[in-house]
Amino acid sequence: DVLVAGNTSTTSMILGGSLRASAAVELSSSVSLSGLSTYATNILALAGGLVINDVYKTATGELRIVV
Repeated sequence: DVLVAGNTSTTSMILGGSLRASAAVELSSSVSLSGLSTYATNILALAGGLVINDVYKTATGELRIVV
């Protein structure tokens, strides 16, 4: 665990791999989603190995969630 529940980070954090939250995540600044996979459709995202609730983008930069 990066932080104990209820604590906050006072510096920037870079997370490698997946970020999964079982509760709400509060962000007080900007979020950068670098390294997102690019797929044209939900079906192609699933075929590419993403799972439900993973985030991906289209070639035009549209942000999508696998359903």
